[in-house]
Amino acid sequence: MSSRLSTTRGLKKPRGRASRRLTSNKLNDDILLNIFHLYQLDYLYTRDEEDSSGRNVRLRWDRQRWWYKLAQVCRKWRCLILASPIRLDIHLLCSYGVPVADMLAHSPPLPLAIWYSNGDREMTAKDEEDALLALSHHDRVHRISLCMPASKLGKFINAMDDEFPILEHIRISSGPGGSTGQMFPTTFHAPNLRHAWTSCRPIGSPLVTATVGLVSLELMDVPSSPWFPPSYILARLSLMPQLTTLRIHFHSPHPNRDVESPAATHVMLPNLQVFSYRGVTAYLEGLARIRAPILSVLDVRFFNQLTFTVPRLMEFMETSESLVFNSVDITFNENSLELMTGPDPSQQQRALCLQITCKHLDWQVASAVQIFDSISPVLSGVEELTLSHVAHDRSSHTHDEVDRTQWRKLFRLFSNVKSLGVPESLSGVLSHSLRSANGEMSPELLPNLLVLQYLGRSTVGDVFTSFINERQAAGHSVNLVASSSLYTSWHQMQRLQKKEQRRLQKQQRRQLQKEQRRLQQGRKGLKQVQQKEQRRLQQEELQQLQQEDRKELQQQLQLSLQVLQRCRQVLQRCLKLYPQQQ
Repeated sequence: MSSRLSTTRGLKKPRGRASRRLTSNKLNDDILLNIFHLYQLDYLYTRDEEDSSGRNVRLRWDRQRWWYKLAQVCRKWRCLILASPIRLDIHLLCSYGVPVADMLAHSPPLPLAIWYSNGDREMTAKDEEDALLALSHHDRVHRISLCMPASKLGKFINAMDDEFPILEHIRISSGPGGSTGQMFPTTFHAPNLRHAWTSCRPIGSPLVTATVGLVSLELMDVPSSPWFPPSYILARLSLMPQLTTLRIHFHSPHPNRDVESPAATHVMLPNLQVFSYRGVTAYLEGLARIRAPILSVLDVRFFNQLTFTVPRLMEFMETSESLVFNSVDITFNENSLELMTGPDPSQQQRALCLQITCKHLDWQVASAVQIFDSISPVLSGVEELTLSHVAHDRSSHTHDEVDRTQWRKLFRLFSNVKSLGVPESLSGVLSHSLRSANGEMSPELLPNLLVLQYLGRSTVGDVFTSFINERQAAGHSVNLVASSSLYTSWHQMQRLQKKEQRRLQKQQRRQLQKEQRRLQQGRKGLKQVQQKEQRRLQQEELQQLQQEDRKELQQQLQLSLQVLQRCRQVLQRCLKLYPQQQ
């Protein structure tokens, strides 16, 4: 196929001038490679919509064939792409239904991407044979993603018993909520591994014992075991200074008393930006000895416990200068309590997410008081507090009645709050909790409150009248704002935020299109000016050539006249010398 991309196809050639065509041959190799690279980044990587931080960029393993069509455009493109496998990050994809043996026999020796992670498809016997064949080419394997039942996963893990010198990405999973008790072979070695996601047993795994260049480490569905103490993972993390993302999620809770307390030594991770943990409080207390000065996203989820004690969590958070926020949303869901900091308008991310798995409202409030008390120095700077409540039928009326002292303890932790949002379902109990028992206002209970938002559909009425009057009498006026159409629930607030994001994105696209049109008009005008200048220069050059031709012709005519005159003089002399012969 020709590489010439004609823009005048189907149009008559203009008379008097040559037809102009835009050709890809005018672009040098560097420009083409940059175009291919940007296309690859846009097509191959997408943001994870389920990630509340908004920072997690997910690799689309099923789009590894992005370069196939580009390589079929022309010979130049094909040679350029195949000559730049590292810069363009191209692979041969080994996946469902792909004849791996034929592909390896008739394709260039490019890196391999092994992807069998589609939960909706099952591997056939031929797929298993092809996957094992691809794994046998360990010197070419660059990415591995396997997700299947543990009964099938074992044979593939055992096949990774050699050195994989160029392997950078690995993802091993036995499915949602599943944990494989199998370990990696001790002979497995990947010196260039950068990203590891696994639900295998981490104890003794070469992923955490023999890999020091990891950028992201995600240990998911870790089985609860006393043989995996915090000191073990801390010792391995101390050898990973390049780590930027760390996730440790346990499959099920285990008693706090079985967790061994590590030595009082700190582990410095200077590049860690994202830390996610799911488990019991005692294990997090051990991991809190990590020091991460640039940590910007902290996601912690606790299993249900009778008591929550995390005194070192605040010490861990204080080591980072990026965990700063002034708004907090607390949601009482059906099965959990969740605290999330408001998204940063400039970065659209949530710096902190704390979740506690418990059902009833009274347990949720009591657990919140225990956890939030441990990080009270951080919460004391919050200025906007929004409460949300998702009521459910299974919760008994007894468990929904929360002691007012618990609510007051919770509010005392937010001493600098200026705006408080209250949902309709909690308005009665919160209005009672905010009022003083003896008619005198408590000075330490929301002393800086200026705005009280009543989030609900019905009218405000006099539900907060007593509280407003007490504040007015004490010289601290509070404005009561009824928001009947805003923030009726956490989910509606999320929808409004997404709607606002879509509006801003649409506005940005319009501005970008307007700017592009302006640039196109500017380019068009510049092109016209250039063409006009070029025609002027051509005319001047033509006139100059014509003038030079006239001068040369005049010189030739003068020379001819001189020659004729000389001949005439010679002829006249001859006539004088020989008059008789004339």
